[in-house]
Amino acid sequence: MVTNGQMTPRRGALAIALLLGASAGLVLSAPADAAKVGVAAAVNPDAFSSLSGVPNKQLNIGKSIFYNERIKTTANGLVQVLLVDGSTFTVGPNSNLVIDKFVYDPKKKTGEVVATFSKGSMRFIGGKLSKNAGGVKVNTPSGALAIRGGMFQGNTDRKIYSFLYGHSMTLRGRNGKVHTVYQPGYTLDLSNGFGNVRPTTAEDTAVFAKALSNRGGSSVTGNGGDGGGEGGSQGAQQQASANQAIQSVSVQDMISDATREAIATDIIEQIEELQKKEDPPPSNAPTSTPTNSPPPPPPEIDARVIHIDESGNLADFDQTFQVIDKRLVADIPAIASSELSDDHLGTRPSLQFDFPETLECIEGFCSVTDAQVIVGGEPVNYFGQAIVKPGFFGYHVISEGLAPPEQEALLSSSEQAPRGPSTLLVFGGKKYNFAPPSGKVYTFQLANDIVQGDAAPFASGASSAIGEGNAAVSPLYLKEQGAEGAPESNVWLQTSFAVGTGKDSEGQSFINVALGNWSSEEGLQGSRRGGSDLDRNNYSFSGDIASLSGPDGGHFLGNDDALPNAVLTLGGPGTEELGRDEALHDAEIILPIDFREVEGDFEGLQVSNVPDRPSEIPGGDGGTGSTYHLAAGFETPEDLTGDAASGQFKGYAAGFQQQANNRGSIRSLVNYSPDDVMLDLDSESNTVDASMRFQQFIPIRANGDIKVSKTYTYTFGGQGRSALINDDIFAALESMEPSAITETGKEIVDYETKKRLVGFNGWRPVFEEYQSPIRDRYEFSETLETKSYMISADAMGANEVLFKDQYAKGPEGETLMGPTGQPIQKRAFCQDCKYIKWGAWGTRSSYTDRRGRNVTEDTHLGWWITGDVVSPNDMPGAGDANYAGDVVGTVAKLKNGQWNQSVATGKLDAYWNFRHRAGTIDIRDFDNKNIHGVIGASKESPQNFVGGLGGKGGIVGTTAGSFVGSPGRGQTPGGIIGNFDARKLNGNWRANGIYGGTVVPPR
Repeated sequence: MVTNGQMTPRRGALAIALLLGASAGLVLSAPADAAKVGVAAAVNPDAFSSLSGVPNKQLNIGKSIFYNERIKTTANGLVQVLLVDGSTFTVGPNSNLVIDKFVYDPKKKTGEVVATFSKGSMRFIGGKLSKNAGGVKVNTPSGALAIRGGMFQGNTDRKIYSFLYGHSMTLRGRNGKVHTVYQPGYTLDLSNGFGNVRPTTAEDTAVFAKALSNRGGSSVTGNGGDGGGEGGSQGAQQQASANQAIQSVSVQDMISDATREAIATDIIEQIEELQKKEDPPPSNAPTSTPTNSPPPPPPEIDARVIHIDESGNLADFDQTFQVIDKRLVADIPAIASSELSDDHLGTRPSLQFDFPETLECIEGFCSVTDAQVIVGGEPVNYFGQAIVKPGFFGYHVISEGLAPPEQEALLSSSEQAPRGPSTLLVFGGKKYNFAPPSGKVYTFQLANDIVQGDAAPFASGASSAIGEGNAAVSPLYLKEQGAEGAPESNVWLQTSFAVGTGKDSEGQSFINVALGNWSSEEGLQGSRRGGSDLDRNNYSFSGDIASLSGPDGGHFLGNDDALPNAVLTLGGPGTEELGRDEALHDAEIILPIDFREVEGDFEGLQVSNVPDRPSEIPGGDGGTGSTYHLAAGFETPEDLTGDAASGQFKGYAAGFQQQANNRGSIRSLVNYSPDDVMLDLDSESNTVDASMRFQQFIPIRANGDIKVSKTYTYTFGGQGRSALINDDIFAALESMEPSAITETGKEIVDYETKKRLVGFNGWRPVFEEYQSPIRDRYEFSETLETKSYMISADAMGANEVLFKDQYAKGPEGETLMGPTGQPIQKRAFCQDCKYIKWGAWGTRSSYTDRRGRNVTEDTHLGWWITGDVVSPNDMPGAGDANYAGDVVGTVAKLKNGQWNQSVATGKLDAYWNFRHRAGTIDIRDFDNKNIHGVIGASKESPQNFVGGLGGKGGIVGTTAGSFVGSPGRGQTPGGIIGNFDARKLNGNWRANGIYGGTVVPPR
C-alpha cells in the first residue's frame, strides 16, 4: 500500500516461502520424488486420482500430483492443480485430466508441460512455461491445443475453447488443420466439425461459469499431506473463496505485496488459511481482550486522475483515495476556469469517486463493471478496464450510455443530466527502479483504448482494418542500452498489421508503427506512422506518443522485484502533435480517434469546430484526437534476448504511388540497382538507417522522344527515429535528413517561325508559317515533407499474417515440427538465413512542384528486400543453379475509374547459367496469374541481373535483382533477391513487389 508516497511492509512472506519450498521440493528432490509436478490446491470431495493402475483415491488439499496421474471428477467434483512453474489447471465436474509430461528448470524458466484433457470442462492459467513458445500443450479430443502466455478454458462436450488472455491459442486438429486465436474474447468453435473462430458469447461464458465454480453443498477436505486424511467440513463458502483466489485481486494488496506471481501466491495463501482453520489453536491459548482503542484510519492510495467532460475539457490532477469497505473513494471539489493551473487544464464539477477496490482479473487485466461517480448528488455509472499488477494499478473507464468508438453523446452540448466526466483514467503505484543497463528487452501488453475500442494500440477505429482479416498486434518492446551504451540508445517499438481476406474485405490493409526513445526518469516518448487502404479510402497516420508520470513522478510503475508497467497516450498530455488520421482524398470521410478536434497544444484545451455528428467531419481536415493505453509488463520470451548484430545490406523495393484527388492515376515505384536501397543496422546505438531511390520516366509525347525523369529519394531512421530490438525486429520513421524529389526534362523557352507544306497549287508546293516551340532542358529539385515508416517483417508479424496456416517444409515436402511437436511457421524467402532481410515501407509526401502547385502523394504499403549482395569477383564463372522462394507484392485493379490496392503473395522459381550470365524467372500463383521472364547480367556486374516479363492476358513488365549469400569465391550464391513491375496492356491491372529465394540442392 502507498501512504503519503511510502511503501508499508509487504504481507505474505510465509506464502512466498511455501511457494519457493514447494518448487525446491518438487524440482530438486531425490530421484524417488522426481515425478512430482504439483499440488492439489483446492478440492471438492468428489475428485479422485489414480496412478500406475492403482484404484481411484479421493484427492485432498495439499496432495502432491505426479506426472501420468489421472485426475477424475464426478458430477459434483472440482479440483485445482498448482504446478511448480505457477501454472494452474481447474478441472470441472465429470472431467478427466492427465499430466503427461512436466520438465521445468526454475533458473532458466524453461521446460515443457504436456497434458491430456479427455473429458469435461477445464480452465488453464499459464505460469512460467506458458511464456515460452511451445511450452504448454494440452491434448484434447479435437486436437492438440497450445497456449502462449495466457489463459483459456475448454469444454469437450460442446467442443468450444475460449481464449481469455495472452499471446495466442493454437489448436492443431486431428485432420491436420490449424486454428489460431490471437484476440482475447474469442472462442474456437469445433461443433460443426470444421472449426471457426468467433466472439465468445454469453452462452459460452455461462457454460464455464456453471462448471468451474462451486456448485454448493460440498465440503473441502484435507490436511496438507500426501496421505490424505478426512479433515473437517468447511462449507461451500470456503470452497468458493479458494476458487476465487485465482482471479480476485485487490488494489491495496497488489500495491503492498511484492509477490513475483500473484495468482500462484494467492493460491498458496488460500491453502495456508484453510489449513489454519482445520488446525485451530490450543484451547489454553490466550484470547484477545476487547479494547476501546479507536479503529485505525482507512488505507490510502495516491493516484493521478485524468478526465474529460462532455464538452471536451480535460482535467489532470493528483488525488489520494481511501480504501473503505473494499471500495476506492475520494471527494473532489469543483474547480472553475478562473482557478486553472498547470495541473488543471479544464473546469470540472464536484465529484465523488466510488471505484471497486477488488477486481476479477486475469494475469493483471481486469474488467470494471460497477465503478460510480456522484456528480451533484446524482450517480453516474462507469464501465471499462483496469490493470492490477504488483506495485501498479490503473483504471480506464467510460460513463454508461456512450457508444464507442464514435462517442456521439460527447459531441453535443448534451442535455443529459448529470454532466460529469465522460472518460476517466485513474492510475498510481510505486516508481519502478531499473537495474543497471545491460541491453535487456522488456515487453508490455497494451490494453485497448476504452473510448475508441480498437484492438490495435495507437490506432483509430475509423481507419483500422483489425478484425477484417488476418492481423498481428505486437507487444510493446522496450530495449535498454548495453552496459557501455549511451542513454539515448534506449529504444521502444510496437506495431499492428492487418490484411483483408475474402471477397468482402478484398483490398483492405492496415499498418501502424510506433517507436521512439525512453529513459527511466523521463519515460517513453516517440511517434506513430502508418496508413490504411479501406474500400479505396486511403489514410495516413501520425501523432506523438508519451508515457504519463504517476503521482510520485515515476513514468514506470511497479515493484522492483516484479516488472515495470506504464500508462501511454497518443496525442495526450506531454505530447506536441495530436494523433491524426489524414485522408488522401478530400471526398473521403474520416472519424476522429477520440471525440474532439483540438487547436494548438494542451494549454487551455478547448473544443473547436466539432460538428453534431462524427459523419459530418470533413475528410480533408483530417481527424484528430488522443488515445490512452494501460501497459502491463510481462516476462520477455527468450528468443527476444541476446545481442543484435550490426550490418549493412543492399537491395530492392517496390510500391504504388497515388496522388491526392486523382483517383484515376497510379504510378509504380521500383528501383533497378541494389545501390538504390540501403539498410544499415547499428547494434551499439540500437538504431536503423535506410534510404530508397526510385526513378520514373514519364513520356509526354506519343513517340516517346520527349520524357520527364523524376527521382524520389526517401530517407529513414537515425537517433530517436528508429528502434533496433534484435536482428529481426526493427523499424524506422522518416529521418531528420530530408527526403527529396528531383525532376529533369525539356520545357518550352521560346518560339520560332517555321514553314510547313500544306498542299500544291498545280505543280507548285504551298507553304504556311507557324510558331514552333523551342524546348530546353530543365532541372528541378525540392525537399519533401514526409511522414514515413520502414519496418522489418518480423516486427510487423508479416509471416504469420501473409502465410497464415502455412508451415516450413522439409526436402521431401514434409511439414517440419518444432521441439514441442508443433509445426514450424513458414517464413518467406528463406526459412532460416541471416543474409536476407525484408519488410514493408510507406510514406505520405508533400511538396510544391516547379509550377507552384501543392502536391500530396501517398505510398500506403510498399515492400523492400535486402541482402549481402555478392561481389563481382566472388561470382562463379561456370555451372548453373536453380532457386526457389516466394513473392510478396501489391496488386492494383482499376474499378469504376478508381484504383484499389491489395496485398498478394506467390511462388518464385528461377534458373541461372553462370557461364552465359543468363537465365529465367517465373512468378507463379500471384493474384491467380503466372508471369515468365528472361533475365541477364553484364560482364562488369555479373551479380546483378535485369529482364523483361510477360504472361497470358497481355501482361508485360520488367524485373531486376541480385545474388546474395556467397559461401566463398567461385561458389554458388545461397540466394537471390529482386523486384518486379508488371501491367496488363488493357490498363486495368498493375502489380509490383519483391521476391527472394534460396538455391535448390541438386538431386
